[in-house]
Amino acid sequence: MLVSSQHNTTALLRGHMDTWTDQNSIMLRDDPGVVPIEQGMDVFSSEHSLSPARQIASTTTLQDIQAFQAISESWATMAFTPSSVTRGDYKYDLKGISQKPLEHFGLYIIKDNDGRNMIAVPYHQEMLSNGREDLGQAMLSVFSVDLLNPGPIQPQNFYPGDAICVMSMYVNPVFEDKWMIKNFYLVQRSLIHNCLLTQQSHLGSKPFCIVDGFNVLLAARKWMFRDAGVTSKDLFAVGTVFQPELEVAGCGFVPSIVQSHKVEEDPDVLRFSRFILSGVLAMENKNRHLTSYSTKIDAILLTPTGRGVKFNIQKPKGRDLLCLWKRGNTFVLRGTGLSIAMEVQEASGTSEEIWISACPLDPYHQNLLPELLGSEVQVFQRLEDTKHILEAFPTNGTPAKFLDILLGSQTINWRCPPQFNYFFALVNSSYPVVALNEKYFDME
Repeated sequence: MLVSSQHNTTALLRGHMDTWTDQNSIMLRDDPGVVPIEQGMDVFSSEHSLSPARQIASTTTLQDIQAFQAISESWATMAFTPSSVTRGDYKYDLKGISQKPLEHFGLYIIKDNDGRNMIAVPYHQEMLSNGREDLGQAMLSVFSVDLLNPGPIQPQNFYPGDAICVMSMYVNPVFEDKWMIKNFYLVQRSLIHNCLLTQQSHLGSKPFCIVDGFNVLLAARKWMFRDAGVTSKDLFAVGTVFQPELEVAGCGFVPSIVQSHKVEEDPDVLRFSRFILSGVLAMENKNRHLTSYSTKIDAILLTPTGRGVKFNIQKPKGRDLLCLWKRGNTFVLRGTGLSIAMEVQEASGTSEEIWISACPLDPYHQNLLPELLGSEVQVFQRLEDTKHILEAFPTNGTPAKFLDILLGSQTINWRCPPQFNYFFALVNSSYPVVALNEKYFDME
């Protein structure tokens, strides 16, 4: 286990622990199989092999991070004036690395993308140790160089949750306390292909889609449908979905649609049924806001349900905050050493800045609130955890197994036919429902 006694990360990063989960710490990740999973999501990656992003994250050592910290000190003194470049073309198939580079690097995750600039934050907590809080954020722009994908960068080719290995940086000539990424490698993405989808709503030029197998609306780019010849008259399309593998905040990242094309044939009944179920579950999460905000508790309130807190959050652009933080919405308030489930009591303000009054879901947590007055906290919403519902949906082979159990099939050696036992229980049981375990049919 690569731990140095001189690096007490918990003490050094006390002010930053709310931004990363414990799983992002090398000191807590002895087992490379321990990887963060987005709660409420349908995760398709294999349990037996690590994806490229998880492989690089789990093989990064404390020495790698210390070497990156050391070399970054020399970058701060180097003068660099980026040349004027145009934006690159839209691309679906960006190349990515599957193993960590041999040179010094820092593993960063793209957190925000406004269509022009992208904010990336380090995956490992140790990157901020030894007083290097300045490495807590870096900007990826059209002036950055993608070492595997030559040519000018197109910001819309990158998505929140993309992992990158930063090879070099320079100081922003305008804001001298801001790091700009110079050279980087994109980490190979985990993609799910041939996903049935339909456009549900739009936010500006960004369509949001219901996608088979996911319990949340996924964003796409408008040009993806235009290039594929998919119009508003097409009820369905199929697409490729990027599943982020690493998270850097308690809320994680929502998957993104990275490519779409027309459906060659109508979906079968079973697939269409699961698609409808995905849509119902996605609508439950439609108004969930997964952005994590740092804020300060401004007041302790006395509400009809007991003690509460008041704070404000602001967002420069995007969806109306008042629509996302309505009365009754639940969220997590995370401070130093505690995490409290809260419920919004009242929200007021503008679309870009709102004031929120909230109370704990558990009345016993009300006694903890006075200690939070004036302190910095993180607030974020979570998705409804309906992953298990999608996982329990019948597979293509299930209907045939139901016919086997009712009409008879092969018997099990040295035992009576299980079909008879099930049929007897079905017609004679006093219970209104007989549970049918799919594994029961696999016995031969």
